[in-house]
This record gives sequence, C-alpha cells and structure tokens, in this order.
Amino acid sequence: MKDDFDKEYNKKFKDDEDDGFEFKKDFNNGNIHVSVEKDCINLDDDEVSRRHRVKRWYRFPYPMFIVLAFLLLGFLADAWNVAWVLFLTIPIYYAGVTVALKKHFRGFPYTLLCIVIYLLLGLIFGDKIPYIWAWGLLIFATVPVYYMVVRKKNFWKNFPYVMLCVIVFLVLGFTLDAWHPGWVVFLTIPIFYSIVDMVKY
Repeated sequence: MKDDFDKEYNKKFKDDEDDGFEFKKDFNNGNIHVSVEKDCINLDDDEVSRRHRVKRWYRFPYPMFIVLAFLLLGFLADAWNVAWVLFLTIPIYYAGVTVALKKHFRGFPYTLLCIVIYLLLGLIFGDKIPYIWAWGLLIFATVPVYYMVVRKKNFWKNFPYVMLCVIVFLVLGFTLDAWHPGWVVFLTIPIFYSIVDMVKY
C-alpha cells in the first residue's frame, strides 16, 4: 500500500516540485504537507487537483495570443493606436493565474488593470464621448477600495469616505450643475466616522 502511495505521489507532484513547491509525504494520516513560501499548509486531493488545473493556464501562450490579436487589429481594423494597450494585459494575466493558485489577492496588479481600462476608454471613446479622459480618472478611486477589501482589516475605518464625497460632489456639479447644494455631502463626513466609532465600540 505504501508503494502505491509513493507512485501516486511521484505522479501528481513531480512537476510541482520542479516549480519550487516543497512536498513532504505523511503516510500515517494520508495527508500531503506542502511548503509554499516558507508557510506549511495541508492540501487534500480536491485542492491539489484545483492547483493542477490552475497551473495549466501558465502553459497557455498568452503573449503569443496578444501578439496575434495586436497584428489582426492593426492590419484588419487599422487600430494600432489602441491595440498596443493589449500588451499591458500580459502581466495582469500571469498575476491573475498566480492569485488563483495561491489565493493571495493583494498581489494582483489592480492599479495596472485600472490603467488599462482608462486607456481603452480614452482611446476608443475619446472622440465620441466628451470629457471621457477626465471622467475615466474616477476609476482610480476604486484602487484604495480594492486593497482595503482584500486586506479585510478595519474596512470601514479605512474606507476612503472623503474621496467618495469628493467624487459625488464633482459628479453632481459637472453633470447636474448642482454645486449648490452638492457641497452638503461634505457635512456627512463627521457623521460617517462617528457612526464607525460607535459600531466599533
């Protein structure tokens, strides 16, 4: 029985050891102890299978796919000025695979994703939607929100409510010309943080 276990171990985890994962067999309880980045965790068969499925995406030739898409968009649609942005998605792709593998969302380049979206909005709709370059900047306001969510520590205390108020004020002013009474939204700032403190204690 132990020989069968050794064969299964060598079959499933040889590739992972080559990629830098350290595996330790424990035949007594049937668990496989995995050391990843100096942290020791236990993986069951379902988790190991999930990791193997995710790692397949590392082997997908995503850069080659982007080069092909870039050439097709350039030659067929004459969209060279927009297609180059696709190359910025290459690190996003591999970071996404790493996040799916390790479940470590803080390592995802969310800021770069916002830059890509901002550039695409501006380059594609710049001549069709007035002030799209200016309005597109609002997407960067989601960056601190994202990292607060993934950290899951003191979310409401660290929530950028002041920034939210500024965004609401600008939207009301530029879209509805409601600078007054739009300024009233700033009066809610002390109320918000007072409620947060009350809930905390």
